[in-house]
Amino acid sequence: MFHVKHRRRARARTPLAVVLALLALLAGGCATDLGSPDGWAAPVEADGVVLVQAEKGELVAVRLGDGPARIAWRFPEDAALPAGVDPDDLNDIEAFYATPVFDDGTVYMASFSGEVMAVDITGNGPRLAWIRKLTHELVASPVLHGDVLYVPTEGGELLPLDAESGAMGESLATGAERFWSRPAVSGSAIYVAGLDRHVRAAGVQGGEQWVLELEGAVAGDLLLDGETLFVGALDRRMYALDVLAAGAERWRFQGDGWFWARPLLDGDTLYATTTNGSVYALDARSGDEQWRFNELDNEIRAQPVLVGGILVVAMRDGVLFGIDPSTGVRQWQQTLAEGKLLADPLVLESGILYVTDRGDLISVDPRSGATTTVFEGS
Repeated sequence: MFHVKHRRRARARTPLAVVLALLALLAGGCATDLGSPDGWAAPVEADGVVLVQAEKGELVAVRLGDGPARIAWRFPEDAALPAGVDPDDLNDIEAFYATPVFDDGTVYMASFSGEVMAVDITGNGPRLAWIRKLTHELVASPVLHGDVLYVPTEGGELLPLDAESGAMGESLATGAERFWSRPAVSGSAIYVAGLDRHVRAAGVQGGEQWVLELEGAVAGDLLLDGETLFVGALDRRMYALDVLAAGAERWRFQGDGWFWARPLLDGDTLYATTTNGSVYALDARSGDEQWRFNELDNEIRAQPVLVGGILVVAMRDGVLFGIDPSTGVRQWQQTLAEGKLLADPLVLESGILYVTDRGDLISVDPRSGATTTVFEGS
């Protein structure tokens, strides 16, 4: 085991149980409040470093290798600022729920406190290219399509920002409730779902195309495959929608808990997980159940991944399972010593990386389940 230690700053954390209790109100369509946020941004690979939220409101670039991991830089602490940007503009950045987007040397970040930033990392350290403060908090991860960054907000907006300058256009879609789900975009259309139980399709140049009301709120990220949009909802259903037919329902599947984690599609099989600890293998064409795995009643929020012929699933309380993707039979089980797993993993050639709610970066061998702490957060 190897790790990097660094200074720590004491910051208040909101107990997960409080957040989940508030989220329970979603079933009735009520508003929620994240209180003092911690964030659940997933780790991202960017030009030889892994970006991880090691402390609330701070991204650390960790360089991995054969030896001990080391910190390449921190954001915003090490950021060079362009002329006209006040350093105080970066002082109020809160937690990152949104996973950063990396493209061609630039990292796009969206903070809970409403800042959207483009950071150039092609030099010796991070250089802030632009920053825009929005009027609403940000939980959903943005998506980059062409030269536009599409940003869903807590105010139910889907805002297009010019990736080069940060210039903002008019909202492409407007929901009656918050957007926590990362949109899906393809061609000339973008799809977004909200806590108001609606799925919306909009043109990337503007104009709402269609709106579909589901029976449950949507908090998890969408998955688009060709003409089919897979949507997991908090009514315990997974939906397959035809995007070319105004969201017409191809099928729906009833599970045993909320479908929050983004599903995984492999060929004709859709792997979907619930907050009651179930893993389902579904026929992606019909929604028929192929198998179900459930050995522990524990929330699953991280997307399952298929690596080296093993389906790896992480539960909130740090329990990891390796599952045969064809049969649903457990191959191995591993439990972390501490830390909760809420964020999607990052798959690298060397293994799978998870970040815990403590900011620790954990490497998992998909063949054996062996874990290594490669970086210690706060």
